[in-house]
Amino acid sequence: MEPVPAQQQRLQGRAIRLAGRHPVGWVDQVARREAFEAAHPSVKIRPHVIGQPWTALVQMPDGSEATVTDFWELGGLLDKLDALCTANDRLAQPGDDG
Repeated sequence: MEPVPAQQQRLQGRAIRLAGRHPVGWVDQVARREAFEAAHPSVKIRPHVIGQPWTALVQMPDGSEATVTDFWELGGLLDKLDALCTANDRLAQPGDDG
């Protein structure tokens, strides 16, 4: 007879597969990247190289270019880019002095 934790692990794996191929709350980061790039064409997410950080080049409101990186995963980079683009959008709104 298998130990109880091994049985539970098998059942949990089966439940995840039956509910879909991913656990609850999972977000497809590739689809998220595609949507982000469509909404922000001036942001260039560079191709990922294994062992290197995820990198993106962002046009700033003053015309300069900023590099944004995340060492771990695409989702982390997208979180940073979302925050930066939201802040840049606020800065670019005319007539809003703060």
